[in-house]
Amino acid sequence: MNILLLLSNNCLTRKYDSHKLIMITEKPHGQSSLIQKYKATLIIALVCTGVLVPYAGLFLFSMEEYNSHVYTLQPPDSSRFVEADSSLLYAMAMWFEENIVDYHMPHDMIVNTHFKSASKPTGDPSEIIGYSVTYDSAEWTGHYLMAEAFRYAVHKRDGDDGLASKAKENIMKALEGVNKILHISGNGGMARYAWPIDEYPKDPDNIQDENHYRVTWNGSEYILEDDTSRDMHNGIIMGLGFVYLLVNSSEVRTTVKRLVETMLDYFISTGWLYLKPTDDPNGTDLHPNFYLFGTSGIWTLAYLKVGVLVNPEKYGALWDAMAVEYNFLHRSSIPLISRTNVVQAYYGLLLDFEVLFLVTMLEENAQYRGIYLDYIGTVYNYIKYDRNAQFNQMWLAMNGITIENANSDQMKIIDDIEDCLMRYYNAIQRFPGRSVNLTNLEVDLNAHWREFYENGLGSILYPFWQEIYQFEVVALEPLTPDLRPQTDYLWSRPPYWYQQTGDGTWEGPGVDYTAVYWACRYYNIIEPPKYTNYALKVVYGGS
Repeated sequence: MNILLLLSNNCLTRKYDSHKLIMITEKPHGQSSLIQKYKATLIIALVCTGVLVPYAGLFLFSMEEYNSHVYTLQPPDSSRFVEADSSLLYAMAMWFEENIVDYHMPHDMIVNTHFKSASKPTGDPSEIIGYSVTYDSAEWTGHYLMAEAFRYAVHKRDGDDGLASKAKENIMKALEGVNKILHISGNGGMARYAWPIDEYPKDPDNIQDENHYRVTWNGSEYILEDDTSRDMHNGIIMGLGFVYLLVNSSEVRTTVKRLVETMLDYFISTGWLYLKPTDDPNGTDLHPNFYLFGTSGIWTLAYLKVGVLVNPEKYGALWDAMAVEYNFLHRSSIPLISRTNVVQAYYGLLLDFEVLFLVTMLEENAQYRGIYLDYIGTVYNYIKYDRNAQFNQMWLAMNGITIENANSDQMKIIDDIEDCLMRYYNAIQRFPGRSVNLTNLEVDLNAHWREFYENGLGSILYPFWQEIYQFEVVALEPLTPDLRPQTDYLWSRPPYWYQQTGDGTWEGPGVDYTAVYWACRYYNIIEPPKYTNYALKVVYGGS
């Protein structure tokens, strides 16, 4: 006879056979299921690790290889440079000046303009459909202010008070735009842009964009665009700094001083954070508390240096404390991410050049200036063969290099700048700046990684990785301006983009030309015009 004894001991069940006295130990059902789940989870984790780790390694390798050509760029072939014509360069600058005022500052800020036709406009407002690039308008308005400050100084130096007066008028107009975006949000934070409500391109009664707000300012209703990033603030503070430095007008300087103090007092009160109209931070941090997630200390010093320029009694002690006591002078991080992603992160290089150019040209202390030059020299080594006229112009000016004292290698940089500017002419996407179909079929391309991750084995996980990094088909070497697509500001865009579709109705403002031209003229990097009545031929897509 079998006797079944059930004994509970530490949650174990024991069965005994009366003849064999064999003990059988069983785990309860709940504990067994838990162990099985642990095993399954471990197996899944091992499988995922075995797949994801090699995939991540391959992805990192492909990123490096995708960008490898930028690390071994050679100097451009100067024998292919277009011979500079100083009169043509000046004539294009003056054409852009008038065109910007006529068509690209509808609300006192720089925008792209959409025309009904690809033909030459006649000045009739009904020819304009609308405007764009409001997202970056503040930054390009800052560059426009800087350009007009250099233009004003050049005309004054040349004894042409009439043209200097026009530059001053343009400056005052743009300062009105800056005044608006600095005050319209209500909490002191700078907006990216603000539309009069009747010109808002969407339904003002049903705002879908979380960064758009309906506000009232000075008795009128507006829709403001928020989520203002560091590059917007960079452009504005840079423009304000150069205007105050170069335009010796009490009217202008009083206005600039007020605007600079508005911006700086706001940042000082928030701990150098930008707050949305809801008073929530948006991630724009100008204080270098965190090297990875904050920003370089030199950025903060550049902003404060403009404060010292307009009001040394108010900001001088704070600048000294941050520069020396908190050692912001040596808190810098080279923007390597901009060089490991030549397509999506190229604009980050311009951010560094903006603040370094500003703070270097305002700095009188030779030791501090040397620190800035060391920093920008490291950045410049990444891009010196990128055919980027503005980076070249800024680097030459910061190092005091002119057409009189340049050595043979530096003259090649000057020739590079002139070649880039000359290539605006006869390129519709540059001058007048219209969007056109651009294929560049003869350009050598970097396309294999795009193909691999879109259509090859890499496509398995590419939708996930695309959130981090996107491969594009790009040129293998930097292109000259006449081969690059139309855009809002050429020098912030990667020089490897080579194609575009367009019908000739969108027009860029051309501030990328005037900012470089007038700075080169002011710092004596390029020659003045031999004569000022050059007969320009402006070709439109509908001409």
